[in-house]
Amino acid sequence: MSKAKSNSPGISRVILPKGLTPEEAIKLIDKDESLGGPLNISKTPQEIEEIASSKVKRDEPLNMDTLQVIGFINAVDKTLKGLRQHKLKATKEDKKGIDILIKHLELTRKEGLTYPPYKYGNWYSKRVLMFWGLDQHYPVLEEDKGKFKRSGHLTDQILKYNYPKSGQYSIWDSLQDSTQKDIQVKGVERTEVVEGIKLSPSETKIIDCLCKLLHEGSQTLEPTKEGYYAGNLTPELVEYGEEKTPAPKLAFTLYELTKEYKGGEAISGKDVENVKQILTELNSRRFLIRYTETIKGKKGEWIKKEYEAFRRLLDVDKATLSSGIGDIEHYKKTETVILLNPIFRRQIDSKFILYPNDINQRTIIAYGSHNISDIAMRLRDYLMRELSSKHYQPEIGQDKLYYLLAEKWMREGRKKKVKDYTEKALEVVTNLGLLESYKTERAKTTGEPKVVFSLNKKWE
Repeated sequence: MSKAKSNSPGISRVILPKGLTPEEAIKLIDKDESLGGPLNISKTPQEIEEIASSKVKRDEPLNMDTLQVIGFINAVDKTLKGLRQHKLKATKEDKKGIDILIKHLELTRKEGLTYPPYKYGNWYSKRVLMFWGLDQHYPVLEEDKGKFKRSGHLTDQILKYNYPKSGQYSIWDSLQDSTQKDIQVKGVERTEVVEGIKLSPSETKIIDCLCKLLHEGSQTLEPTKEGYYAGNLTPELVEYGEEKTPAPKLAFTLYELTKEYKGGEAISGKDVENVKQILTELNSRRFLIRYTETIKGKKGEWIKKEYEAFRRLLDVDKATLSSGIGDIEHYKKTETVILLNPIFRRQIDSKFILYPNDINQRTIIAYGSHNISDIAMRLRDYLMRELSSKHYQPEIGQDKLYYLLAEKWMREGRKKKVKDYTEKALEVVTNLGLLESYKTERAKTTGEPKVVFSLNKKWE
């Protein structure tokens, strides 16, 4: 390993020899203390683009600066995810080499990287192996399928509504004593108790972002294996009904979350503050969640678990990562750490809805604005749930649809406003390509108006 002078005063450059094995490259990198941390890569955007387009030979040496670090946080995460997925199918011998690379990249993710001031592109998740001359030892990672899972139980709770019925019992009277006590302790009036997860449009967008980050940061192939939809941090065991269950845990920067929230657009400090405020408000809210999980017993019988609680969807915290040499701090980054309600992963192997990775961006474009209405978001989620269940021509009573989309307004007698907003929402889901057509007709049994939708079977 030789050293050369860099353009930056006082910073040495290190050149790796050609044709190293993964183990040899990693040993050399870790052994040289002058690097100031593992895998500190430094290349200009032009150099990286040349490598990406194969204008530079694969066996050319890699230049590295001591203090300059390129922050491929997202790209490293994608690479780690791909390697973990490949490891499940790899031979015993290959797994050893993959473990070495995973370990090194995890150190890089923790100690060495920060965000770059310019955009490099997603090709890095494939090219990182080439940078180190490791592409001969490991296959090209599989392409991202472009979708993430959102828990079916979570979606059901978000879409839950209470349609007026004669002789209906109050929600309060139907609650368990322990749930009533939890609500009273929090100072919530009985009349204010609403069943389900009632979210604003901005909160729904944040939940979509968190579901995507959970999918990307987790092991998603083997439900019985460790890390299944557990997040990129070690999950916590929490009380859930009468049992303890893993609660997913995520770490990310507000920049990452805001970028997702804005559909990939350029973001400002004001956007980051807005997302921070939405998270803070969600962190302070509790929801009455009640649902049933059905599983199969050993003899094929069905077993039902009733779940009921008054609790938060997420708990927000912060963590600061820093690195340096001696008394000099070279790098510092603050991450948001979120512990998610277990409903984000409960039965997600069998009860889930697939969302396109760019669903936020698509919805913004279809609506024509970032200020998407609650009714448009709920109609989108309702139709996606029906499509996921292969109900290609779902139908629902018109008044029930209005209550599903805007229960509060319907209870306030603002049906005309609900109708107007629903017309706009129907345009949005049509623009999304999710809805092909719809019609209103009279139900044969009751004579009441109902809405019949025709969904796009091939929608992705």
